[in-house]
Amino acid sequence: MEKNIDQKFQAFKSSFSFELKALEKIKAFSIAQDNLDIIKYNGTYIDPITNKIRQFDILYENNICLNRNLVNKANINLSIVYSLECKEVENDIYALSIEEKKINPLSSLFVFNNLNFFKNNNTNDKKPNNLVAKANIPKLDSDYNENVFIGQKIGIANNKNNKYEDNALYEKFLQCANVLGAHHQTYLNCEEHIIRFFIYIPIIVIPESKLKVVKYNSIGNEIGECNVNSIPIKIDFTFSNGLYLPHFEIVCIDHLQEKFTQTCSKFQNLSQTLIEYLNGHG
Repeated sequence: MEKNIDQKFQAFKSSFSFELKALEKIKAFSIAQDNLDIIKYNGTYIDPITNKIRQFDILYENNICLNRNLVNKANINLSIVYSLECKEVENDIYALSIEEKKINPLSSLFVFNNLNFFKNNNTNDKKPNNLVAKANIPKLDSDYNENVFIGQKIGIANNKNNKYEDNALYEKFLQCANVLGAHHQTYLNCEEHIIRFFIYIPIIVIPESKLKVVKYNSIGNEIGECNVNSIPIKIDFTFSNGLYLPHFEIVCIDHLQEKFTQTCSKFQNLSQTLIEYLNGHG
């Protein structure tokens, strides 16, 4: 049944309230980390595809600052950049998934290097400070363990036509991706004496207890169904500026901090690996 104007307004207000709840959880996590994090809410960006101004829900840059002058006297900075779009759904979201024995990294690691770093690596690029390179660091395989179930298809019941659809969810992902694409482009155009490592993770935030996973084996037999708090969804999305997003996440709101903690813990261990990588290429 089509909602009347009052019902739509109530849904509009409820959606805003849901965003603020997600924002509060991000702020609480950031304060506990005591890092120089950047949190932007309801900001705007230039859509890298349409070149139009759009508004995003939340951009959270969790800065794990290494601040070491080991390579060409350049500071080193590692950041996990989350683009979060909130989707207050009434019906359950179903993710159809299969177990993957070995998976690609679920987030892309990019390195923005300074001029001197590239000169010492014999680059012929006339504008090396604008060059982005994907770091191939052997110890960085994935922010997930092997034998994990990855969502291949997602759907949510549409009460109007009694069908399961994915359009609204993928539209939210596209918003996340475009925000990260704009962030990526900003640093492509930035000149600074800092070596920056960025890890990009798009997240769709949904209400608690609204995410179900149906598991299949490799030959198409259903092997189980259960409620989960989060799941990565395979997407393989590439921007013309080089940004690659292999997956996006769907996370229930009360488990946002848990997701941040797990991700931060895994990537904090990268510091020594990154230093070894830079020392070997400097």
